[in-house]
Amino acid sequence: MKRPSFQFYPADWQANSNLRRCTHEEKGIWLDVICLLHDQDEYGISRWSLKEIGRAVNSTVKKLQNLIEKGILKGSDKNLEIPFIYTPRSGRKNGEPVTLVPKQKGPVWYSSRMVRDEHVRSKAGATTRFTSGNGDTPPCDYSAPNHSPTHRQGDAQGDGSSSSSSSSSSSSNIKPTENKFSDEDQELALAIFDRVIHVAPKTPEAKLEKWADDIRLMRERDGHSLKEIEQVFTFANNDNFWRANVLSVSKLRKQFPILHAQMTNTRSIQEAQNTGIRGAEV
Repeated sequence: MKRPSFQFYPADWQANSNLRRCTHEEKGIWLDVICLLHDQDEYGISRWSLKEIGRAVNSTVKKLQNLIEKGILKGSDKNLEIPFIYTPRSGRKNGEPVTLVPKQKGPVWYSSRMVRDEHVRSKAGATTRFTSGNGDTPPCDYSAPNHSPTHRQGDAQGDGSSSSSSSSSSSSNIKPTENKFSDEDQELALAIFDRVIHVAPKTPEAKLEKWADDIRLMRERDGHSLKEIEQVFTFANNDNFWRANVLSVSKLRKQFPILHAQMTNTRSIQEAQNTGIRGAEV
């Protein structure tokens, strides 16, 4: 099933050294290219020529070449001589290198960040709705044809994007599946894992069904809505202390009361600073 959206991480986008060398115009073009790569049959990879990509995003070949020279867009119109090889890590050990984009004839253009993250998600979410039961990426069944681009993001080391879909639906709108947890629980679990691996790349592969079921328990037993769960995790993930200590849904559930209180208190302080003691804007 095609993902309807992808996540954008401003901190990753702003911290990427290659993107910091780009002009605002080049960053805007890259966003359009990312959206196009999001809609391809091979996620994060386009088989179009550079000229066709430029036409699709309303840009020139020269401007796209600037992105290539700055290490943002990767690939070749003729022959791809340098493969994209990803080496996973678990604990303190390197895993077996995996060739994600091999040497081949062009045209082939890709975002290494999108391709890498898609590989990690397919391994971690082997039984989620976005992959087949044997852990392999399922055959593409995209609603948009390959010749009709629309719009996504990603690249080497933190350009702010990730391709999981999150939900802020309340528990009253949950659609049940054959599992106890819902599709929305599963989507949020995948979104949380996607953010966790950005904070802690050495995080072991998650059992996403267990994560989704923990989210279900947070809704049904603890009385939290999906929106509250997502908001509290986002708060923890942006906090210098909690981001390294909340690396799973079970830990999120355990620390939820404290995190919710801290988040609420932080908002109250910000509102007080904005409004002043008499309730007027300052």
